[in-house]
Amino acid sequence: MLCPPKILSNSYIWSIKVGLEINAVGALIVGEEGILVKSSGAIFDRLEVTVHSEIEAIRKAFAALESSQLNGYWLYSTHEPCQMCIISHFWAPS
Repeated sequence: MLCPPKILSNSYIWSIKVGLEINAVGALIVGEEGILVKSSGAIFDRLEVTVHSEIEAIRKAFAALESSQLNGYWLYSTHEPCQMCIISHFWAPS
């Protein structure tokens, strides 16, 4: 499935709106019904280097679904995910 430009645009515009102009990284978890969760990460808020937007999106999705299964959902990010985020997404059951 190719990423619709509208989804990527939505992710980037949303990340700018929440005040991430400096690093503007946002992530979305999207399913058939649309956007499930949005995340901007919290590296600067919590001074925690592992709170990347992709990982926070996965955590929020698990909570929203009350499950650790992400079958039928896609992760979209405004930037290429780092190695930690790629592995986290890979190991998230789907």
